[in-house]
This record gives sequence, C-alpha cells and structure tokens, in this order.
Amino acid sequence: MGKVLEQYYDYAKKKGAYVLRMRLSLKTGWSTSEVRTLPDTKANIKKVRDALKELLNTDDVPNYE
Repeated sequence: MGKVLEQYYDYAKKKGAYVLRMRLSLKTGWSTSEVRTLPDTKANIKKVRDALKELLNTDDVPNYE
C-alpha cells in the first residue's frame, strides 16, 4: 500500500529537498510515514498530484499510476 503515493513524496524530496516534502505533507495532511500506509486510490493520488502541481506551479508532474 502507498507505493505510488510514496513515489510522489520521493519526487518532492528530489525537486525541493525536505522543504517541498514538508509543504506537501502540510498541504495533504499526510506525513511521509503515514503515506506509506494509505491505499493508492485514485482520490489519494489526485490529492497528492494536485498539491504538487500547486506547490511547484506547473502541470509537469510525473504520473506514477
């Protein structure tokens, strides 16, 4: 569970170090450890992708589905 979601959190870390990953956690309400236990539902993935798009100010976010 949470493998796809975890990939997005790893992507955030690569793009903006821990600062971006922290902002992603604040925006989604899910910590890095919590995201590993969440199911990779379409709604959860959309929430994380939308948050990354907003934080990075771009639509160019990979699709790990």
